[in-house]
Amino acid sequence: MDRYTIFYDDESEFSGPPEDAPAHGVQVVMEYHENGTRTIHQGVDYYCWLGDGWASGMAKDLDRWLSARPVRPLVVLLGRWAPHTLYRKVADKAIAADCKDCP
Repeated sequence: MDRYTIFYDDESEFSGPPEDAPAHGVQVVMEYHENGTRTIHQGVDYYCWLGDGWASGMAKDLDRWLSARPVRPLVVLLGRWAPHTLYRKVADKAIAADCKDCP
């Protein structure tokens, strides 16, 4: 499994098991892949754990997405609107961050 870090609107970070992640206030989920690339999920309503990575999207699509995904444990984290200056600060921190615990 690739590594990831979740960045929140209180400027905290989380990199543990998805089911232990705080559910509210997500601003960015940064995935770090074994090949050295990254995927950034940001600025959306929800972030869902797929079992081997993250998907993200808008609230209007969440029910359709959940009904098509049998992944357990079901982990859905919620984004939250933040003032632009705070969002930019968190997003810039996420983009500049190196992967913790990556080889």
